[in-house]
Amino acid sequence: MKNLDGTIFIFDVDSTLIRSETLDDIIEIAVNDESQHNSRDDRKLIIQKVREITNLGMNGEIDFQESLMRRFNVVQILQKHIDLYNNEILLQYID
Repeated sequence: MKNLDGTIFIFDVDSTLIRSETLDDIIEIAVNDESQHNSRDDRKLIIQKVREITNLGMNGEIDFQESLMRRFNVVQILQKHIDLYNNEILLQYID
């Protein structure tokens, strides 16, 4: 069996098993993080650009890897952004 230490696996279940685009949602949280120093107008444009990149990938106009790379290059995603997203999602399922 092959050693897979350091290998990253990404499963794309967005819009199939879940209703949202997780990466886009996390990027939106990151863009709206005050420490990113984006103006309100810049935030809207960045979020729109990310959604356009996602749509290009979903429509087959760019491949999945290109879509990921372009979106990751838009803004710095920190662990706190992922944690915030996870906490928001988990709260939806807790009564």
